[in-house]
Amino acid sequence: MKGIPEFVLEVTPGAGFIYTYLLDEWNRICYIYHFEKIEAQMFLFNRVRYTYPDEPKQFHQFQATSIESIGFRENGYMKRKLNDKAKVTTEEWEYSNVDMSDNWEPVPEFGEWADLGKYRG
Repeated sequence: MKGIPEFVLEVTPGAGFIYTYLLDEWNRICYIYHFEKIEAQMFLFNRVRYTYPDEPKQFHQFQATSIESIGFRENGYMKRKLNDKAKVTTEEWEYSNVDMSDNWEPVPEFGEWADLGKYRG
């Protein structure tokens, strides 16, 4: 389909927080990256992934078959939550000493958004 952007940004005043929405060819939100401005850089503190039914059509986030959320802290702590709607419970994992160097980006100049829109798996 034409006309669907690769990503959409929501930027709060002063770029204190930037939210990146990665879309697929059916305009479904597949990933949301949450960045927070810390001093002169942006830190990715949360990543959410949505998985949808295997059908080539648009679905809303609440229709996702699974939702995975990963929270990051500057000190190397990471917590992963997986809500597979086919299961009754949400699974959680915690990690420490994780390398957070890829979670940092410079505060973008207006129009220089590509680094915040790149795929981060």
